[in-house]
Amino acid sequence: MSSPSPRSTQLDLAIEALAADRYRLTANGVLTAEIAAPFTLAELSAVGEAIDGRVDLSKADRAKAAADFGDKLFAAVFTGAIGDAYTKNPPSHLRIDVERAGLLADIPWKLLRVPNNGAPTIEVIGLPAVPRSVGGVGEMLSGPRLLLSPAALLVLIALVVIAGTVIQGLTPKNVDLTIISLRTVPPQPSPGELVNVAITIKNTGTDKSDSFQWAWFLTDPRSQAIPKPDLVETVTSIPAGAQLTVRGEFIFGLWGKYDTVGWVNYNNKLQELNFNNNLSSTTTGHVTISGNTGDSFVVDFSRLPDNTLLSTVRELKSEEFSQWGITIKPDATGDDDCAKAIVRLLPEAAGNDQLMTSLPGNANVCNTLPVVFTTSSAIGGASVDLQADRAGDYTLQLTDANGQLLGSTKVTVAQAGAQTLHIPTDATFLATAKNATRIVYSGPSGSITAIQKLTLFKAAPSS
Repeated sequence: MSSPSPRSTQLDLAIEALAADRYRLTANGVLTAEIAAPFTLAELSAVGEAIDGRVDLSKADRAKAAADFGDKLFAAVFTGAIGDAYTKNPPSHLRIDVERAGLLADIPWKLLRVPNNGAPTIEVIGLPAVPRSVGGVGEMLSGPRLLLSPAALLVLIALVVIAGTVIQGLTPKNVDLTIISLRTVPPQPSPGELVNVAITIKNTGTDKSDSFQWAWFLTDPRSQAIPKPDLVETVTSIPAGAQLTVRGEFIFGLWGKYDTVGWVNYNNKLQELNFNNNLSSTTTGHVTISGNTGDSFVVDFSRLPDNTLLSTVRELKSEEFSQWGITIKPDATGDDDCAKAIVRLLPEAAGNDQLMTSLPGNANVCNTLPVVFTTSSAIGGASVDLQADRAGDYTLQLTDANGQLLGSTKVTVAQAGAQTLHIPTDATFLATAKNATRIVYSGPSGSITAIQKLTLFKAAPSS
């Protein structure tokens, strides 16, 4: 019988938030995997309520809820090559870095349950100061560096439950915040139009509230694994029985119907009598971005979707335009030297802001790559305005999500100058482009990418 492999002393696991509720895992700086968010908001709320004692459960049921959560978390994180490496050589110490994990850092990592193969101690670093997803248990388990063995973890969970019971025995302030109105002005905006979001909040309690945050979501946060608000602001206070209307500005993107939602006391930092009425009704926040077939939505790269004007070079992570339903990435297929290329926004004094490609921090490397625009819903056509820097063929392609070509256009440039590529060429729309969600721009070999404007056209209604 062969002897077991030697056990490593530590496994370092780093978690990095990507776009579209996805996360990159890196073990010991070498092995990588990409996963979707492992929990929905409903699951996070349920485990928080169970462990904090906010629902009537037996000790056995609370322990089972924590164990089930910990098992699922382990299965989600230790996947692929990372899971294989852990199984073959289980560590004695597991160090999890969540500093760049985005909202995934907010979940109670201390509930992670590892298989019974030696039970390593667990260290979590980079935790946020105030976790939001689960509430009380998350706050009590947070800290810059916290070491726990699985046995100690069970004791800590018991203490949290006891502490929660004691805290609930105290008399909290009589504060109860709720949303009584949510509207947008104008109520039915056009793509690219600046909208005022107005949320009226009432304190139905008998005590004045302390400060709290409100948030607004373009899509229902209850349908998101890790909710990401599109607007967040702080309110100093609301007197007992009073109401307050808060406002924010937002620019809608692609055509479609949006179920927007307001969330008062978004991070649960303010103690209330009732947390269950903090989200607005799904029937009050409907917004329709309508228009006629062939109508256009212009992105000129002079500002970001949050209405921030661009005054300096901005390197994009690809998701900065996601609230408009657009992601932007360079295409470095087959070019290993440019695998880490990004797109950057370069403001120009003449007002012709440009989108270009490069390596991070180096504008003169990988600056000739094609660019891929991906839309969250189907479009009927597209055009790209560009600054051609040399003679040759400049092309634009419209495909579906699988790369199936739906339309293309090409312009042959004899000398440098401004050009426009338009699909279809008659400047209307593609009546058959029901699945068009991917636009690929490329220039001739050696030409520097310099896109000045992207225009999207509304697709014909589905029959």
